Amino acid sequence: GDWTRNTFAGIDSRFVAVLGAGTQWVDTDRTDFSTDYALTWTFQDDVIENPDLATSFGGLRFGYDLRRDLTQTTEFTSRLVFDQNLDETDDRRVEWGNALTVDINDVIALKPSLLLQWRNLPSLGEVPLFTPGGVDPGNTVFAPLQKLDTTFTLALVLSL
Repeated sequence: GDWTRNTFAGIDSRFVAVLGAGTQWVDTDRTDFSTDYALTWTFQDDVIENPDLATSFGGLRFGYDLRRDLTQTTEFTSRLVFDQNLDETDDRRVEWGNALTVDINDVIALKPSLLLQWRNLPSLGEVPLFTPGGVDPGNTVFAPLQKLDTTFTLALVLSL
């Protein structure tokens, strides 16, 4: 299972139930690489409801997980998830996250990471409507939000 809340992307709550299998391709001290394949069922509540899209639907998912020790003190991780909506074939999601963990000492590590989340049919957002003279009459219109969300994080990791 997988639960997401991202109000900036227009998602109030999204729960995805996943049933599938995976393959471990590489499993060594320095490298782990696996792929997975699954059927999904998504339940999504948007901040602003889109009447043209179903709020629950089946899907197909493919993904991979990679961990690679680059040096004795540096680890790279990468994860990709592709989810295809079977109810609306134009609706697909891709989530790709990458991180580099660098040990400062035996207890502290620094972990910068980048997460890209793309959706072909993004949720709707409410946009204020202005007159040509720039006056706000108080009206709004609904417009699709951006397809790509980018999140950069910098974490200080403690290993106790």
